[in-house]
Amino acid sequence: MSQDPQAIRRDIENTQSRMGDTVEALAYKADVPARTRDAVNDRVDAIKGAVSGAVTGAANALPSREDAAQGLRTVGSVASQNPLGLAIGSIAVGFLVGLCLPVSDIERDRVGRLGEQMTDQAKAAAGSAIEQGKAAVTQAIGDALTTTPQSQSRSYS
Repeated sequence: MSQDPQAIRRDIENTQSRMGDTVEALAYKADVPARTRDAVNDRVDAIKGAVSGAVTGAANALPSREDAAQGLRTVGSVASQNPLGLAIGSIAVGFLVGLCLPVSDIERDRVGRLGEQMTDQAKAAAGSAIEQGKAAVTQAIGDALTTTPQSQSRSYS
C-alpha cells in the first residue's frame, strides 16, 4: 500500500471537491424556496419568449400602409357604386342599436302593447332590410373585385 504522497493529496483534493459538489447539490435540493424561485423564473422567461414571439408575429401580420390604403379605396368605391345598399345597411345597424337600448318606464306606460307590436314588426322589417343590405353589399363587393383596374380606366375614357 505504498503510494506516492502527491497522489494521495490529489485523491484527497478530488474527494473533497466531489464532496463539496454533493453538499451543494443536497443544500439546493433542501432549499425549496430557491428551487421554486428558479422554476418560476424559468417559466416567466419562457412566457416572455412566447409573448415576444407572438407580438413579433402579430406585428408582421398587420397589413402595410399601402394595403390598408388599397382596402379603404375598395370600400370607398363599393360605397360610391352602391350608396343605397350602404344607406340601408347603416339604417339597419342604427335601428338594431336602438333596439338594444333599454326601454324606459315612461315609454312602457305610454306606448304599452302597441309599442310591443310595432317593435316586433320593426324587428321583422329590420331583418329583411339587413338581408337585402347584405345581398346588395355582397353584390357590390363581388362586382368591385371582378372589375379590373384596366377595365375601369377604359370605362372612364
